[in-house]
Amino acid sequence: MNKSILILVALLTLASTSCEDPVPLDDYTPRKIIESYIIVGEPIHDLAVSKTQALNVSFSATMSRKEGSDLVSSFIIEELNTSGAVVNSLQLERDTANLWAAIDKSYLVKPSTKYMIRISFQDGDSATGETITPGQISWNENQRVRKSIQFPIDTLKAPSTDTLSWNAVQGGSFYMIGIRCLDTTGYGQYLIPSTDEQNRRIERSYRNNNFFREISFNALIANTKSSVVWGAFKWFGRQEVAMYAPDFNMIRWFLANRGSRDYNPLLGSLKTNSENTFGFFASASVARDTVFLVKNQP
Repeated sequence: MNKSILILVALLTLASTSCEDPVPLDDYTPRKIIESYIIVGEPIHDLAVSKTQALNVSFSATMSRKEGSDLVSSFIIEELNTSGAVVNSLQLERDTANLWAAIDKSYLVKPSTKYMIRISFQDGDSATGETITPGQISWNENQRVRKSIQFPIDTLKAPSTDTLSWNAVQGGSFYMIGIRCLDTTGYGQYLIPSTDEQNRRIERSYRNNNFFREISFNALIANTKSSVVWGAFKWFGRQEVAMYAPDFNMIRWFLANRGSRDYNPLLGSLKTNSENTFGFFASASVARDTVFLVKNQP
């Protein structure tokens, strides 16, 4: 076979493959994702119902939640007594951010109480789930985080000498810590006397700009004590430290969300009448405090 014939064969092969139908990126079945958890001592708020989007559409969390919420026909959370009877039935409504909250803002989630979620959709799909809220978690006053912590003044690698601990919650074996920077720009205004000094990020060689898009850090802890890990902080300045006592549903959600960065329906906690609807309904109690992280040398 000479060179000209080889070129002709190649051209014919290219033409035949280019005539095939394109990959149907929008040929998919939309699915509804329910992300709902309630916190002891707080009103019911910030529950999300989202709709998946096709691969050929730029993902938008705002649009996903709007389209998901548009499909909801009924959203109720019920408080149950020990025999399973309904004590309170709380109707939910969506806000301007397309998140769901109880209409009764005065109702606070109770500790050690069973709750049931019931969601109906316009297409006939439905979802239910149950959670038993943990008891109220609290800090160990003899070893709680200090109000001001000095970041190692001349290094990013020094071990922490600070420890915080909390009281065990009955039935709890795992706890979740959350650290969130409360002001990514302001710094000097929290000093005494105050200054106009600006905050800055805690830069490390393995951190890129995407790392700082999320201002919080979360981790699962299997005991009631933890050293203050410097690597958990993304900025200096004012921080919220929150310790959660999660139910089993929230632990499973955390493992799916943080462990694989992909939602695994097998780790969900809802009963649905369709494989196109999945998610979780969970609960936790939380103890919160604020600290100020003092800068190291730039």
